[in-house]
Amino acid sequence: MKKVLIFGAAGNIGLELIKYLLSEGKYEITAVDLKNRKSFKALKKYRRRLNIIYGDMNDHILIDNLVNNHEYIYLLAGVIPPLGDLKKSLLKEMEYNGIKNILRGVKAYNPTCKLIYLSTTSLYGLQDKVTVKTKPQYTEFDYYIKNKLDCEALIKKEAKNYVIYRIPAVLGNFINDYPIYNVKANTKFEVITNADCAYGLVKTIDNYDKVNKHIYNMTGGKDCVLSLKQYQHLLLSLNGLTCRYLFTKLFVPKNFYSTTVEDSDELEKILHFRSETIESYRIRVKRSKHYYHRRIYRLLAIPFLPNIDKEV
Repeated sequence: MKKVLIFGAAGNIGLELIKYLLSEGKYEITAVDLKNRKSFKALKKYRRRLNIIYGDMNDHILIDNLVNNHEYIYLLAGVIPPLGDLKKSLLKEMEYNGIKNILRGVKAYNPTCKLIYLSTTSLYGLQDKVTVKTKPQYTEFDYYIKNKLDCEALIKKEAKNYVIYRIPAVLGNFINDYPIYNVKANTKFEVITNADCAYGLVKTIDNYDKVNKHIYNMTGGKDCVLSLKQYQHLLLSLNGLTCRYLFTKLFVPKNFYSTTVEDSDELEKILHFRSETIESYRIRVKRSKHYYHRRIYRLLAIPFLPNIDKEV
């Protein structure tokens, strides 16, 4: 069985990745995340089916022992906005230095292992119809973007085998999402569902030789394009109103960009990972227990729903 190591396993994409890997039945999985109530609850149900380790990417002894025994390493851990754009030092400590420590361990003990890193399409700024060759655009206060670019550069410099995926806004667990996008209300941008993103990460293993040492935009394609108003409407209509939504809407700086990409089909031709659209995602959520339990919050959200009737 192929040995797979996942950093950031308790996150939105990490949990979906675990489900897909387990369904394949051909991987020995080690899941790593910081220990807190959220991560413990999320990973608890998998404790008999995979190895769960709570720890820090900056722990030299832990990392040396982990990277030595795994063929594939997923780097999904990080600090997302708005916290990522408010605490520059936290970004460097938790993600950049953590990846640096992992690369040190890989170089010393397992140089042939294969790395898979998730970056962001937010680094293109407000540019429209971009490709991976488009020059990044950001301000001095976009700490999150600058950190992602630094991590990309570090991986390209130090790793023998790597693939970097730049992903847009992810349709997943809206309870943990923030309305922080710095685009106009009617601006169209691409998203991806957490299920499609996770499946693409799984398919990467079987197609690693084709994607090795490349950067790709991993998005949902033409069926996953919507405006900011439509995105916010989707968020509120499925999840309802939350304190997090109100707080970030009113007080948190909007530093996260999203756009459409012209080369998103290149990765699809290799991995064939897309199966969901915005509408199929909506149906999936409505069938979940989560949707049933949020009905009161959805009623509270009605006054805040953007008007999307006039959109083409």
